[in-house]
Amino acid sequence: MLESWFQLNQSDPDAQTLLNSDIPYNYVYYRNNWKRRKRGGNKIVARMYVLNVKDAERFYLRMLLLHIPGATSFKFLRMVDFRQTLPVVPRGTRAVVIES
Repeated sequence: MLESWFQLNQSDPDAQTLLNSDIPYNYVYYRNNWKRRKRGGNKIVARMYVLNVKDAERFYLRMLLLHIPGATSFKFLRMVDFRQTLPVVPRGTRAVVIES
């Protein structure tokens, strides 16, 4: 599902302005494809799991998804200021979250 969100951001410029948590209000995932909702969804149930910081890889990925709109790949999530790609995800997360 995450990789299909990356594909949506690559193909739809409107989706690039939305955070991962905002996508369900504007798109529906149907038959392995994202489709734009005909009307805005105001009564949508969208869940993102709560994670413990001890599960560092998932925790920091969740933090990135909550703060970076329009990610197109895992490499995109590791970028700082769209220039430098960081090799370690937690450092990149701290840099992005502190700046925002």
